Amino acid sequence: MTDRKKSASAEHVKGSVKEAIGKLTGDARVEAEGRRQKSEARPPRAAVPATADRIRTCAPPRGAVPRTTDRKTNMVDTDRITGAAKELGGKVQSAVGDLTGSHRDSAEGRLRDAAGQAENLYGQAKDTARHAADEAYHYAEDAYEQGSHSLRRGTREVSRQVAEYPLASLLIAGFVGFGLGLLVNAGRD
Repeated sequence: MTDRKKSASAEHVKGSVKEAIGKLTGDARVEAEGRRQKSEARPPRAAVPATADRIRTCAPPRGAVPRTTDRKTNMVDTDRITGAAKELGGKVQSAVGDLTGSHRDSAEGRLRDAAGQAENLYGQAKDTARHAADEAYHYAEDAYEQGSHSLRRGTREVSRQVAEYPLASLLIAGFVGFGLGLLVNAGRD
């Protein structure tokens, strides 16, 4: 890696860190400065040769649930992450405000802490709803598989009985048809 690429990558990381600190502390100036520094120091991208043997992957459709029921996905909602970050930033700002005697910083910190807790709880609720929907999907999928298995097994058994006792099967089918005919005609009268 050349020195130019190293310094651009380092500046990009510095800008990202500065932007994150600005978001965490709620300082819009530091956040904007980090965004500016990050955009000015975009690291150059390495050219990827276009070859026929390159593996191409595509993402599953949005909202798709994986077909494998034995693998659990533990996705955490982004609201939980940002809520925890705001909560931590609020606690830090509140502690700094208490240490320095700044009532404004202390109050803003407590407000940010409460907002972070609320956002975290909202994310937890979304996670719970997602988990319940996944469980319902898997339950319905299992019920469908059980039903189709029972139907296949029943179809095989009926086919075996018809092949083994063709005359009895014909008589039963005739009685069922006659009974349905009576029911249909009884509704017309």
